[in-house]
Amino acid sequence: MGQMIQKNPSVLVAIPASSYSGGQLQMAKQFHVKNRPFPLMQWATMSFQMGAAFLPPILVPLSESWGRMPGYGLGYALYIICLFPSAFAQKFATLIVTRFLGGGAAAATINIIGGTISDIWRGSVARSRPMSLCAFSGVAGIAIGPCIGGGLQRISIGTSWK
Repeated sequence: MGQMIQKNPSVLVAIPASSYSGGQLQMAKQFHVKNRPFPLMQWATMSFQMGAAFLPPILVPLSESWGRMPGYGLGYALYIICLFPSAFAQKFATLIVTRFLGGGAAAATINIIGGTISDIWRGSVARSRPMSLCAFSGVAGIAIGPCIGGGLQRISIGTSWK
């Protein structure tokens, strides 16, 4: 698993999509957001997914014109830039906007990987294993996220592991 993370960063890019869920109750108190009658804290989760749905159709075709490396560079830079304001947000709106932009940048970089794989491996048979590993790594990152988010939440509030 460690070797897969080193060679395919889509695991690391996908973790914030779900790691947020572990600290929702604590963040609801911090941002003074009420979760009744509608769970308003879900807006931050939903904004990441909405960014992942709406921004890749804009960003990914640019990688066809400008090349893959500028697409990766722009996507990863925007993703990293959005992680910090999201982590240190003082307002709920800041969290929603930065997660939207970060989700779009993360999804764009994951989608560009598919084009890179098709550039390297020719033919559907040769390309099938790398594409399936790439798809698995994105799903694995989303599955690992709640474990990491829950652990970080416990560390940040100082509760024991017992």
